[in-house]
Amino acid sequence: MIDVKKVADEADMIVNGYAFTQNEEGCRVLNLNRPDKATVFSKTGEVLETSMDDIEIQIVKSYLEKNKNLWRDGMPKYYEFKIAGYYLYFTSHCVIECMHVHASDRKLTESGSAKFFVRENGDTVLQNSMPMV
Repeated sequence: MIDVKKVADEADMIVNGYAFTQNEEGCRVLNLNRPDKATVFSKTGEVLETSMDDIEIQIVKSYLEKNKNLWRDGMPKYYEFKIAGYYLYFTSHCVIECMHVHASDRKLTESGSAKFFVRENGDTVLQNSMPMV
């Protein structure tokens, strides 16, 4: 069984629930919401091995291309300490929703997280609330 938190801790970046980790081959990508879905890209962007379908491969390849320049800057994935019993994290590029922050339990999964959207006027909107720890 995959330790999702360990993978997230060791990842170089997390984008929309995908953990990207650089290695000698190129880059390993794990879907943190579906740990049975993973792929390995070569340094030139070729798929070396995968358990993802073609659509998901194209999605993560797009995330990789759009965000790999952030790796040099040490983009934070989430705060390593808990606040009120939850980890806080964000994605650097989301094509579906406006910018938001996740508050997540120890699983670091979409199903275990609430989303906080901040409006232009500073108001906060909560989506997908969770029971308190």
